[in-house]
Amino acid sequence: MNILLISSKYPPEYAGSGYRIDRTWRRLAAMTGWNWRVVCNSLEYDGYQAYDWHGVAVQRVSCRLQRHGAGGIRLRQALRTWLEAIATWWWLWRYPVDLVYVVGTSASTAAAIAWAHWRRLPLVVELVNTGAEPLQPLPGLAWLWRRYLQPRLRQRTLIVAISDKLRQLCQQRFGLQHNVWSRPNPVDEQAFYPADAATRWQLRQRLTPFAERDRVLVWVANFIPGKNQIFLLEVLRQLPLHYKLVLAGPWLQTGPHGERNSAYVARIRQQIDEWRLGDRVLLQTGFVVAADYVRLADVVTIPSLAEGLSTPMLEALACGLPVIANGAEPAFQQWIQPGYNGFLCPLDATQWADAIQQADVWPLSQRQQFAAAITACAATGVIDRQLVTLLQALVVLSPDAILDVSTCF
Repeated sequence: MNILLISSKYPPEYAGSGYRIDRTWRRLAAMTGWNWRVVCNSLEYDGYQAYDWHGVAVQRVSCRLQRHGAGGIRLRQALRTWLEAIATWWWLWRYPVDLVYVVGTSASTAAAIAWAHWRRLPLVVELVNTGAEPLQPLPGLAWLWRRYLQPRLRQRTLIVAISDKLRQLCQQRFGLQHNVWSRPNPVDEQAFYPADAATRWQLRQRLTPFAERDRVLVWVANFIPGKNQIFLLEVLRQLPLHYKLVLAGPWLQTGPHGERNSAYVARIRQQIDEWRLGDRVLLQTGFVVAADYVRLADVVTIPSLAEGLSTPMLEALACGLPVIANGAEPAFQQWIQPGYNGFLCPLDATQWADAIQQADVWPLSQRQQFAAAITACAATGVIDRQLVTLLQALVVLSPDAILDVSTCF
């Protein structure tokens, strides 16, 4: 079977969804022998480029117009979207395809959804961000999309919602019931599992300046304002001196948000200096092996302002680590059981400090129990088998048939 994967971003550009879907399809191809190739957009890179990503053929579609053209911002954005959509259609017609798999929201994903419906091909739309929708109209054509394409979202289409919040949105706004699969992002059970004390200390010695007796908080995420790393500096000030903090992850200094990201990291560094936290905070900017940093932690802290799901939350729980998270975000509410595997707190530094100290003393048996529960429902092997089953059921349907997810397992 030939799969055409269309993604809003794809490696080497950093995006959690891009790297995750790359790993997913490498596993699926190894399981099934299916062929797959990629068309993607980009915020970081300009231009149209065909390249090879570790054996996978990728066509990047990225128009320079928005950044260097004249005219109003909204007009440039609409024109850029249309140019990228037209370029995407040109590439899509070149490839033999049995199934179209769309991830994210962009000009290319919008074009691919319409193209799959026009050609009556099996279609998967994976919703990965807060507020993502399966109907992605191109500029100026929302009314046309609602009239002609929205009814087809039921026909030979699978909607993948990575949280209950997104599943409910599909039901309430688009009337989609039977063909919505709500599941967590897969967690690599070979990388994320509880570390014993010796392993934790070895990782801490190799990656941090902190001592064995220290209590280490960790947040691994892209350095952007929405991940809210700077809030954790306020939390650290409320904690005893033996509590330390690791902030690690990519720092993208190019693309349309490069200046914003650089200013954000500068603010973090300035705050560390002003509050004299230099000996208590490790700021590690750049690509890191997330599993190593998570497994050296005592508690994982996630103060994100918005998340579609937060795979790092699931990965931390799979490691048997309590998670303290922003209580206002529904994605966290679905998985965190306060007092059992973490706490949900408003963004108040004192409440976070109290929650961290409570979770820090939970017994090993409790941690092992919630780690096993996450692995049982979210391990890559579990999710991959279910996805293959659904795709096999989808491709044999007639063009007007509706996939009923509940009958596939």
